[in-house]
Amino acid sequence: MAYRSVSCTAVLLGIMLAAVPGTRAAQPLRVPSDRIDRAAETAPGIRTDQLSARKLRAWKQIEAIVLAKDAADRPSHPKLHRLWQWVEASGHVVQIELPDPKARCDHQAGKFMVEESDTDGRKHLAVIRLCLPVIDRASVRKIIWGADGFVRFEGLGKEERYAEILGHGLAHAVWILADRSHQSLKEDLDRKVTEFNDLRRRAVRDVAWDDKSRRHLRRIESLTTEIERPADVAEAEIWKELLGSRKR
Repeated sequence: MAYRSVSCTAVLLGIMLAAVPGTRAAQPLRVPSDRIDRAAETAPGIRTDQLSARKLRAWKQIEAIVLAKDAADRPSHPKLHRLWQWVEASGHVVQIELPDPKARCDHQAGKFMVEESDTDGRKHLAVIRLCLPVIDRASVRKIIWGADGFVRFEGLGKEERYAEILGHGLAHAVWILADRSHQSLKEDLDRKVTEFNDLRRRAVRDVAWDDKSRRHLRRIESLTTEIERPADVAEAEIWKELLGSRKR
């Protein structure tokens, strides 16, 4: 699931933009043959073996925040640490990627996706992508979901911002990998976005927003809200943990 951080206050906007002609569509589950054997052979857990030495150094700084402990030897960021531990012990393979943005207009701060779906549900191959340059230049914008006061990135340092977005991705991983019905919802969203793009490409100019297009867009909105909500809630909790730790 993609999550954006520059000039966007919700992932829904990113999904809807992806459904407009001329923008990048959401990617469906991919099962490239060269990764199938690798999934079976790769040890489960959070994997960083594809990172370069430079990116591995950046990752270690993020990892240090996740694994930090207080004077009583308790996790400094309990929610973030629990999500990490679940993924590590899940039996699934979750590769970490730290790509560079493809263009200055690339606003995708992070993304979680299942690249190879195990039919038995025991060992999926998934990816969490963190685009660090995009996170670096993301503005601090208030996201209003009630009275929790969540302000993405406010008061955080560079690596803590990375950790916050990682937490969002880990929350997606837990929600989707723990329940086959949740993965089905994500697959349904991918299909709806692809179908919507096809409708828009084929539409005659005067009837571009017909009833069928509107129904597709409403379904995309509904699915996006359902899928994003758990990760948004988790991110808000992680932000509070990081902010509290920084203040201490």
